[in-house]
Amino acid sequence: VASAHLPRANARLAAALVVGNQFAGPPLGAWLFLMGAALPFGVEAAGFLLAALLLCRLRWRPTAEVVESRSRGWLRRDVAEGLHWLWHHPGVRLLAVVLGVMNVTFMAAFAVWVLYALDRLGLSAAGFGLLLTASAAGGLVGAASTGRLTDRFGAATLLRAGLLVETAVHVVLALTRSPWVAGAAMVAFGAHAAVWGIVVVTIRQRLVPPGLLGRVNSVYFLLTMGGAAVGALVGGLLARALGLTAPFWIAAAGNALLIVAVWHRFTSASLEPPAAGLPGEIRQRPEGDEVES
Repeated sequence: VASAHLPRANARLAAALVVGNQFAGPPLGAWLFLMGAALPFGVEAAGFLLAALLLCRLRWRPTAEVVESRSRGWLRRDVAEGLHWLWHHPGVRLLAVVLGVMNVTFMAAFAVWVLYALDRLGLSAAGFGLLLTASAAGGLVGAASTGRLTDRFGAATLLRAGLLVETAVHVVLALTRSPWVAGAAMVAFGAHAAVWGIVVVTIRQRLVPPGLLGRVNSVYFLLTMGGAAVGALVGGLLARALGLTAPFWIAAAGNALLIVAVWHRFTSASLEPPAAGLPGEIRQRPEGDEVES
């Protein structure tokens, strides 16, 4: 994929993920559960088996360099190298830290999402499903719009706007008791989450050397998932001590502080490579190796 086309390519992948995970997956899972409580787990296991078989059909021959690097302790060295590179690149490090903090605040609020929807909004189980669908619909809109938005406003502006949207969504959810208002907020949140995710992935693909991309991505995954785990624990404790809306207020305050801390750091200079340094294309060799031209 040519570097200039990465936002649109990533947007298509994100749209497919939204359709599969948020539109098709939940209704299919519910229908399978009605057919038999164990059936969803059996279908999931079959899906993993099919995915493994498809992966086995991919042709990939490791290069001599890859084989030599897989000596004793290679995993620890790879992780350390990815962490070292990330920490010494200001733009990539900034995004990693921001994503980690945002996942703490997000999961602090949404760890009590089911209780919030049922007890505060008064939704039924079906209404809760529609609330999830609202977020998915926003995600599709965001994925479809990211390419044009990036071309018009640039990555830095979209990231700043995303921080404002996420903060506003937490405030709205903390204040409202209306399912309609909450649904509209979730449409906005779904769109923001899709745009943010696509923009951040594209930035990493452009800034991180191809040979280090997997290692740097693993560090990102550790920070984001670790932040989500911490946030879920904190959110549950806050809700039990202070009520269901407390996690949303704390999340809004945390995001507001994040805006103050990083607003001026989101610049084109820190998030985009020099024009001469943009990667060319990522293409496949016949053996399946990725190379940069």
